[in-house]
Amino acid sequence: MRDQPQSRATLSFVADMVPSAVVRAAGFMGAGTSLDNSVRFGHFVDTDWVLLDFDPWFATGGYLHGGARLWAQDGSLLGYASQTASALVWDGETPPWLQTQ
Repeated sequence: MRDQPQSRATLSFVADMVPSAVVRAAGFMGAGTSLDNSVRFGHFVDTDWVLLDFDPWFATGGYLHGGARLWAQDGSLLGYASQTASALVWDGETPPWLQTQ
């Protein structure tokens, strides 16, 4: 969120990329529909940018699970996200709903 102060809401929004990170770690393109998503916040500091350190746990039976650490520019751990989702995997770089016939 460029030129805006970071908030717990914006961090929750960007942490919602866990499903895409898990699918990419498995070598595919895709995303996921969240079934369970939680973010646990620690001490909040002002920061110009946030590093998301994704941790893909596993994908099996059409479901995926993973986490992400959210780091501030000064190295402070802002929070930890975890997510379970139903997997959406597609061929190629473009999702099916954006492909032209």
